[in-house]
Amino acid sequence: MGKKRTTVPKQRRSIETRQKIKDTAHSLFSSKGFHGTTSNEIASVAGVNIGTFYNYFEDKKVLLLELLEDFQARFFDMAFSDEVPDTGETSIRDFTRFYLERSFDAFRRDREFFKSVYPLQYMDKDVEKVFRKYEQKEARQVLAVYLQKFGDIDAKEAKNRVSVIAVIAASVSNRFYTLGLPIGRKQLINALTEMISGYLEVLESQGSKGSSINKSK
Repeated sequence: MGKKRTTVPKQRRSIETRQKIKDTAHSLFSSKGFHGTTSNEIASVAGVNIGTFYNYFEDKKVLLLELLEDFQARFFDMAFSDEVPDTGETSIRDFTRFYLERSFDAFRRDREFFKSVYPLQYMDKDVEKVFRKYEQKEARQVLAVYLQKFGDIDAKEAKNRVSVIAVIAASVSNRFYTLGLPIGRKQLINALTEMISGYLEVLESQGSKGSSINKSK
């Protein structure tokens, strides 16, 4: 049996109807969770019949994946919408703090939706695929910015350092908003900045000593 064909709206009214279905699903998924929401409920709250729903979306999972793509795209745009502040010579601490703040801001904007969909990546391969795609895209972007600011570093070593920043930033910021940690945002960012930048500065120092030793041989 072939895959069900859905409509790609071209007229304004169709575009608005499709967006209304998406907005309704986003709200319901955020408040009731994916499994607690049915396609019939989405259609009813959106003010359309179930046939119209299926005219635009094959099922609620396809709708979820599109909403998740939208969420990840918004997160990416917000996290990288600004340049790292150039205060003379940008330090590792400046870079780390900037990226942590952007990550926390991005998760905060849509935390209820994120709380409802984050666990699904461990249960559904298609959801996991969307998360992994944007994690890789984010890592590439962080690496590009890092190399731009600290261009005299080996690319492989830079990639390793960026992985530390990206993994900790994503992990802690999403847990801060999904689980609620017993610490204030500012205090947490300050602590993470010191921890991550301190670790990276040690690596940089060790790398510099290694280079000096090799040159003296």
